[in-house]
Amino acid sequence: MRHPWWAGTMLGVGLLVAAFAGWHHSAMPHDVQAEATTPPPVSSAGSVAVPLAVTTAPPREVLSIRGTVRGARGPVAGATVLASRTVEGESLTGLPCVEGLGRMRGDYSTGDCVTSQRAEVLVAQRQGEAPVLAQALSTQDGAFFLDGLEAGSYSLWVESPEGVGLLRDVAVGQEGVEVVLGAGSRLSGSVTDEQRMPVEGARVIAVFTAHSRFFETLTDAQGRYFLGPLPRGEYVLVASHQDTMSRASALRLHPPDVRQSLTLIAPRTLVGRVLNPEGEPVAGAEVSLGRMDERRVLTDERGHFSFEGLTTLFYQVTAHHGGLMGTERVSFYSSQEDGTPSPLSKELTVELGTALAALEGVVRDERGQPVADAVIRLYAGRGCSVSSYLAKTDAQGVYRLGPLPPTKVSLSVSSPDGRLFAAHQETLSAGTRTLDLTLEFVPRVEGILVDARGQPVEGEHLSLRTRPGESAWSLSEKSGPGGRFSLRAFRPGPLLLRVGPDSDDEPSNQGVWSQEVPVPAADLRVVISRRPTVEGELVDEAGQPVAQALVSLWSSEASSDLELESGTTDARGRFSLIAPRPGRYRVSAELEDNSFAHATARAVEVGPEGAQVRLRFEAGHSLSGIVVDLQGRPVPEAVVGFQSEHRSGRHFRQEPEVHATTGPDGRFTFASVSGDPVVLSVETEDFLLAEPSREDMPGWMRLEPSAREVRVVLARKAMLRARLVRADGSTVTGFTVNGEEMYDEQGLLEWPIVRTGSLSLEISIDEDERSAAVKRTVFVRQEVDQDLGVITLRE
Repeated sequence: MRHPWWAGTMLGVGLLVAAFAGWHHSAMPHDVQAEATTPPPVSSAGSVAVPLAVTTAPPREVLSIRGTVRGARGPVAGATVLASRTVEGESLTGLPCVEGLGRMRGDYSTGDCVTSQRAEVLVAQRQGEAPVLAQALSTQDGAFFLDGLEAGSYSLWVESPEGVGLLRDVAVGQEGVEVVLGAGSRLSGSVTDEQRMPVEGARVIAVFTAHSRFFETLTDAQGRYFLGPLPRGEYVLVASHQDTMSRASALRLHPPDVRQSLTLIAPRTLVGRVLNPEGEPVAGAEVSLGRMDERRVLTDERGHFSFEGLTTLFYQVTAHHGGLMGTERVSFYSSQEDGTPSPLSKELTVELGTALAALEGVVRDERGQPVADAVIRLYAGRGCSVSSYLAKTDAQGVYRLGPLPPTKVSLSVSSPDGRLFAAHQETLSAGTRTLDLTLEFVPRVEGILVDARGQPVEGEHLSLRTRPGESAWSLSEKSGPGGRFSLRAFRPGPLLLRVGPDSDDEPSNQGVWSQEVPVPAADLRVVISRRPTVEGELVDEAGQPVAQALVSLWSSEASSDLELESGTTDARGRFSLIAPRPGRYRVSAELEDNSFAHATARAVEVGPEGAQVRLRFEAGHSLSGIVVDLQGRPVPEAVVGFQSEHRSGRHFRQEPEVHATTGPDGRFTFASVSGDPVVLSVETEDFLLAEPSREDMPGWMRLEPSAREVRVVLARKAMLRARLVRADGSTVTGFTVNGEEMYDEQGLLEWPIVRTGSLSLEISIDEDERSAAVKRTVFVRQEVDQDLGVITLRE
């Protein structure tokens, strides 16, 4: 099963007034309360409030925000209202990206990255959070007044026993702002060490990734922590404790209660020495730990080196010196099955033996002039073991890559503006290889996209394609601000510029504009008939916006599985989808994580000017069940997947992202589900669904949206087998069964027996070899294997 892992990191601390601290203070562990003679205020999320620093600044204009806090029963009194905003270059949300935590910004553009290890350290040290700049309590009629704010926009956070609220991009000076409280999510779990013992006093920080807001607490004597209610959305959870390394986990809060536990590991130490081929110690050898840890050290006069504070349990150690390289792998994983902890320190010896290679040269343009700051990317290896290297040219266009293992490598080189490019393959041998590279001009087609009234069209698909009769090539992107576009061409000469969806399927290609254009071309003005846009917002059951949900536009025909356009909602739950032409469509929204799934859809009539639509998730409910065999015995360790029926119809061969594993009693639970009719899939080595909903989808069982409890019955797997040969007796390795292409070196056909009764098979050799289809209908029994022997396919 796929277990998607994602991440992101940001910050901000809530300051609360002392009058409100009494109610919140109970959220802190008892020992934390006892330690402080004057306890700091604690937010409803359980976070310890940090006093605002007093600074001296020149006089400036200060403004205010006025509004009202409302709950399900009307105005809410005594709610804490906080105003905060991120600081560019300081708050984690303002950093370009966090490697391995790409969801942090929702921006996947290139740029320097903060490593995930560094992000953990920043959060554990409470660095990078968005500051809280004003706070207030709502009055009896729910009104609040935030004063002393500078010009600009802020995020407003509301915390109350009645729920939480979040309103983004509220401009200073606004009056009549209304913040509606929702239930939010409560987050809890445990922090343990490597012996699975609870860690008391561990600091747990939940970072709201869209705004760098921190919510913080400490674990109790049982290692448990409790935070919330918190605003729904994406978070990074970081736990830290003295003498251990901080650990991070990404999660999404949407159900009312979410559990997430973390294990803290003690830092490891690696010591070793480097020897030359004669077994003598090597001084001054450079030793590195590979991709997961970028540290490098030099060996001392005795050839010794050491790394301390290691945070992962596996490393590939590489040493090089004097044109030779050596590599060793080291693992801190325990080999004991009794749970004995892995060692905290290890020693190893790295022997130099492999001759190293290096690559150097000058990068020039077509006129022979050196290109400064050109980016060279080198890839060595193949398959899953590809290593990548990066270098830049200096002011004279000179670059150097190495040391490198002698192997076949691929290089790509581009100028800083991307308008010059070169690609090259080279087989490196030991020693330094000089390779000068000449960049060629990359032809582009650039211009502006406007409608019939001359207004720029943003977000429309554009692509460059080959002309009819030529080998198919296509490069595409979307028009940007002001309708501008810049398409990189794959060759000079006339190409087709196409505006519209990439798909050639009906009805998505209706309204597509295409025309032959010269390549390169600049300052093109392309006038198109603006396709109608479906704009809308997605909210939860409390009317709060839902960010980062998948939204899609479909044909209105129920039988159609053609996705016309898709995207994700922004931080305010908004989305925009382009329809092929006016007409009737279906708009769907889906939000999924490991243990919850919400879906909704509605029909929409799209006119020439587009349409507005508001989608709403229903309140979620838990879905539980039990998986048993035909004799009623529980089936443990079965993986139960959950998908909306619409999604499963489109991607029934893909593993669902929402899944649960049955326990010893065969039971499973999904924390929160809502929406369309759904299907369950069950994956286990020995069983199949006894009563699948569809013959062509033997692993799926359909449920109505109202289902709360389900009993899933499995039958032991049975297979219908046959061996396929040609008339001359040779084995048929590639064949098609009931329209499904299959391959087996021995020509073995295996087809699952789903139920007792007649089973029809139509078998033929793959399309590249002509053969007459063989049709067989046999009577099969559930849980009973059957062998048809040899079947001859005649060409």
